[in-house]
Amino acid sequence: MCPTGFNNLFEYQQAFPQYLERGIVLLPTPPIPQWSINNFPHTSIVKTCSCYFSTNIIQLGPKSIPIINGPIACTPA
Repeated sequence: MCPTGFNNLFEYQQAFPQYLERGIVLLPTPPIPQWSINNFPHTSIVKTCSCYFSTNIIQLGPKSIPIINGPIACTPA
């Protein structure tokens, strides 16, 4: 089961390996290259969740940039 989300990036970082040990990948959107399931080679993946910065987005011209201190929401992927 996917978590509903996290209050901030620190909570997400703490939960990432704990969920992965249970076979649940909290896939960051956009991807964060240094966070790879390859760091956990003996993990059997049973579920993938898409996690994204849900609020606090800055619009800079045509680009939207999330504020990474804000809440992170997760949904089944």
